[in-house]
Amino acid sequence: MTFVSKNADNPKFKVDLSQGKYTSKHAGLLGILFHADELPNDLYTQMNLSYDYFRKLISDLLRLGLIKRVSEDGIAGYRLTLKAKKLVYSEIQYLKYRPCVEEDTDRHYSAKRRRRKRHFAYLFALFDRVGITYEVFAKPPIQEVDVNADKVYFYTALEYKHMINIESTPFKGSKLLGFLIGRGKIISVYRTGFLMPTFGKHEVLIPEYVKRYFSAPLNTAIMICDSGSSVTHILHQIIEGKSYEKNSVNTAGYKNFYVLPSDDSFISHLDDLYIDHTETERELIDRYRINTSDKDADGRIRFLFGTGFIDDDPILLCPGNMNAAKLKYFVLNAGQKSRLSYIFCRYRDLAVLQELTKDKPIKVITID
Repeated sequence: MTFVSKNADNPKFKVDLSQGKYTSKHAGLLGILFHADELPNDLYTQMNLSYDYFRKLISDLLRLGLIKRVSEDGIAGYRLTLKAKKLVYSEIQYLKYRPCVEEDTDRHYSAKRRRRKRHFAYLFALFDRVGITYEVFAKPPIQEVDVNADKVYFYTALEYKHMINIESTPFKGSKLLGFLIGRGKIISVYRTGFLMPTFGKHEVLIPEYVKRYFSAPLNTAIMICDSGSSVTHILHQIIEGKSYEKNSVNTAGYKNFYVLPSDDSFISHLDDLYIDHTETERELIDRYRINTSDKDADGRIRFLFGTGFIDDDPILLCPGNMNAAKLKYFVLNAGQKSRLSYIFCRYRDLAVLQELTKDKPIKVITID
């Protein structure tokens, strides 16, 4: 049966493909928990559940002895009990989760590892809503996945490490959570809340190692965060090159780096990852008579930070997702040169760009 939550008449997320996926909301929480290994106590913010109803579900699972509270290092959450893990050997509906339990050693996790597992829980709640398959029993093994298949699957970094075995040593310390694989692309997946994480040398190695095992190149990464306001803050940190904690931040050398919110607009951003916007760019270049050469009217060489120029005013076209790797240098150049610049974007991204450029000589124009 399909289980409808008490706030179904006023859901937080209008885009939600998880209805009917689980036999109950209890089963949905357990499914995420089997794969993520910990449930954050605020996971309801990424699901169509009210706080009160989420607390009721957690209380039910505690009463049944299937989960236990964990609060080490000042971080509150929930993990499976031994009773729950034994269900994969005795109950038909839980047999599919056996690979998850066999992977678990039930050892104590550091605060760093726990935060990583909680990021997975947030991701899996999002993937349930937008229809991305991440379950080990519902996707081909990573060594057998077809990059050009019509369906997109999520594979964890650990699944990839197991595939390359001893060669995974350089990945130690990476912030990578996994990959979206399918529709002709491999995309690195990261997640944060409000702050852009600091990337070290490990991140730069990832595209090179992936290239050894898959035919498709790895030149794109997405950083998933909580909301549109988080996108603004993180893009600001990328542009400035440092987080609010004064740590130096970068985009790890990815050619395309996108910061995406986990709200209803995520599915639109997800589609944009797989759409070729070349034709749209050509139409905009023709319509606005954009000069894409690297010389001005007097034949002088000029630096090309964006897509081109209207007269001598720099232009950046963003017909799809905003590429933080390009946006950074375009915004910085506009501020340094103190000259009018233009960004063309989708209406979906207007508010974020207006906030980012409010103190810069940049005019934001929507294209839809």
